[in-house]
Amino acid sequence: MIFRSFIALIGLVAAFPAFAHEEKGPNGGRMVDAGPYHAELVSTQNKLELFLADAKNKPVSIDGFKAVAVMVVSGQTQRIVLEPAADRLAGTAATPLGAAPKGVVQLTAPNGKTFQAKY
Repeated sequence: MIFRSFIALIGLVAAFPAFAHEEKGPNGGRMVDAGPYHAELVSTQNKLELFLADAKNKPVSIDGFKAVAVMVVSGQTQRIVLEPAADRLAGTAATPLGAAPKGVVQLTAPNGKTFQAKY
């Protein structure tokens, strides 16, 4: 019994940093770190949008960026390609995502470096 409690405590402590860095962004989405960038994910119905900012929270031009989101909705994995759309990267999911889908966004910068944003 003590061993199980210890394992559960380790799991909670290990998961804590993932939740500690998520905050609300200027567009109303969830913002996390993705390498040197702040990545804000906004989800409405089937639409997914990713806004990028630098370390000082100044918007970053998305020219040359690419991204793929892998979200889990109702136990199903959805892969959503995010493409440049004005000041953000955007894509459409096959089914509604909800307000706070869980998953990962793989971001590729213009220089070819890749970063991950976990939501």
